[in-house]
Amino acid sequence: MLAQTGAFSIPVECRIKRTQISVPNTSIDFGTVCVGEHQKAYIKIVNSGALGTHFRVRPLGWVDEVQQESVLDEEEDQSEHTLVKTEVSLVASQLEQGLKKPGKEDEVGKDVASIVTIGTLQETSTLPGTPYSSKPEDILPAFAKVEETMQGPNIDEPSSAEMLNLETMAEEVDVPDISLNKSTTRGFIEPNSTVQVEVIYNPVHVAQHVSCFEVSVADGSIDPVTVTVRANTIDLPVYVQEQDIYLKYCMVDRLYQDSVVLHNRATSALRIKFEIPTALKDHVDVLPQNGVVQANSSFSAQLKFIPLSSIFKDCKKFFGDGQLLKIPIRIRVADQTRCVPFTVSAHVTGTDISFSAKELDFGCCSIYESVKMPFSMTNHCLLPQLFGFVSVPDFVTIQPNDGFGTLLPGETLDLEAVVHAKVLGDHNFSITCTSEIDRHFSLRCKATGVIPHLEVSQPLIRFAPTALGDVRQASFYISNNSSKSEDGSRKNGNMKKSFHIVVPDGIDLTVSPSVGTLNPGQRLRVQLTFGPTLKKEDIENEAMEAARQVILNESIRRKG
Repeated sequence: MLAQTGAFSIPVECRIKRTQISVPNTSIDFGTVCVGEHQKAYIKIVNSGALGTHFRVRPLGWVDEVQQESVLDEEEDQSEHTLVKTEVSLVASQLEQGLKKPGKEDEVGKDVASIVTIGTLQETSTLPGTPYSSKPEDILPAFAKVEETMQGPNIDEPSSAEMLNLETMAEEVDVPDISLNKSTTRGFIEPNSTVQVEVIYNPVHVAQHVSCFEVSVADGSIDPVTVTVRANTIDLPVYVQEQDIYLKYCMVDRLYQDSVVLHNRATSALRIKFEIPTALKDHVDVLPQNGVVQANSSFSAQLKFIPLSSIFKDCKKFFGDGQLLKIPIRIRVADQTRCVPFTVSAHVTGTDISFSAKELDFGCCSIYESVKMPFSMTNHCLLPQLFGFVSVPDFVTIQPNDGFGTLLPGETLDLEAVVHAKVLGDHNFSITCTSEIDRHFSLRCKATGVIPHLEVSQPLIRFAPTALGDVRQASFYISNNSSKSEDGSRKNGNMKKSFHIVVPDGIDLTVSPSVGTLNPGQRLRVQLTFGPTLKKEDIENEAMEAARQVILNESIRRKG
């Protein structure tokens, strides 16, 4: 178009009226419903288009039968249509002949009208999934005319006895738990509108139900849509939120708590009572044991679990594999014969820590030296435990980590107790291990502090670096001080002391003399000779290492 300012255009978009069908909810879940209750849900069918159409919802199990019936209907329609055409041509020929005969026009006209009426109804296209394609107010009069023509005076009506039998058979037919409201399963959906098909769940048995329904439309704009409906039925209005309350790993003589939540689906308040097995009443308690659950409400009770050390003997039949304890608890509901069960389960474990020995005997300990004694401790608990040796005597140390650490479940840990007696005489004491839950485990120990009768002049001798085939020498003195008593005073008597010096195997060291006897107050010089040599085992090991290195270098060279 042209204007004073120039040419301009107006876009025009034309669309054909059509349907736009969608089913938003293809899955319906009723949840858990009690037997005898009545629940409803809706299948929504939305038409976002500008053209209406007919719809139908039916169980998915009827698809094959309906398809077979539609094929048979089409064949019958074709045969009836052919028959009608034949009758129309026959009537036309009779009409030509009747027109020539006076008084036959009215009869022929009536026959032609009836045949044309039936033919018109037969040629009316029936849409799939709907009883007819036109509006009900247009088709019902035609069906009335057909029924008038089909009814005759000789057709017998069913008797009252036959009607009673039919009603009895209809009552005996099992009604499905999930069904559709028949008044909403088919109809006409207007443009830009939404219809709801009512799904009814009225369970009569305890079971899990799954049903599928098919949504189809007459114009075939969409493929049939399958809607899945699920539901679960129970026969008790009161139920526990958690059927199995797992308290995980529980130590004996410790308190563990949790909540038991009950829900009431009924429309009236119900009185409940918790029942605990007699053998477990000393270990498990529920507070309060009696209560009232209001209608469509919940009730919370406190569960207390204190497994005593005697639980392993008192409740053997309740234990399974891996020290798993299962406690069956029942909830008795007033005016209800069946109880509501639930289970409390827990892995019950002890907290004991044991030592490899009942007592550590260090024997005679020199006041100038430290004596160590190995021992081990085992964790019999199913959980890790922190431990520490605290309040030990000042002349005792525990290694490693000064006696602190963590014991894993079932772990055995090796430790060392080191005693450095500073006072002469007997020492009887205990070392105590304390766990993180404040349990104490004691280990008895005894030692005797003495002054050694034989003394060496120096506790450590260092040799200078020595080549193969060369020799280094060093010496020290051994003296017998047994002429003094343990309190330092002189003591009469002949107290000879013997000694034996042992050299470890594989050490090129010679001691001279290696054995001897010293009189009280006597002092002896001991000569040490160190002469390193190359042993045959060292030569073989060195040769093997050299050959391995050559092979490795050769393989690297080939790859490069």
